[in-house]
Amino acid sequence: MPEKYKYVIAGNLDDAWLNFDLNLPLDVMPDGRPNPFYVDRPGNPIAPLERGLTRPYHEPPKYFLSGHRGCGKSTELRRVAANPKILESFWPVHFTIQEVADINDLDFVDVLVAMAAQIFTQYHDPK
Repeated sequence: MPEKYKYVIAGNLDDAWLNFDLNLPLDVMPDGRPNPFYVDRPGNPIAPLERGLTRPYHEPPKYFLSGHRGCGKSTELRRVAANPKILESFWPVHFTIQEVADINDLDFVDVLVAMAAQIFTQYHDPK
């Protein structure tokens, strides 16, 4: 997560407004607890994803997550990536395409190269 973004407990309306930045996914707390701003939704659509990723399989599962900006895709994926059972089988690589490519002139090759570069970089220089 970029250093310029940080959630703070608001003492006034201006501070509260800063917490609504759509570029700021809710990270899981270092001890594994959900972010204090996270709201668990009834019928959580991510539960089937977690179950599918922890089941045995012959071929690795493939999932497609979509939704409008700010609906919680990155937040939910960060929660999935913090699940110890999932970490036994998967190695999450977090990055934002906006940080590594020009999103105004983007095609599938740019996305694939950015993904490969991030996998290589994060494997050789884990933070």
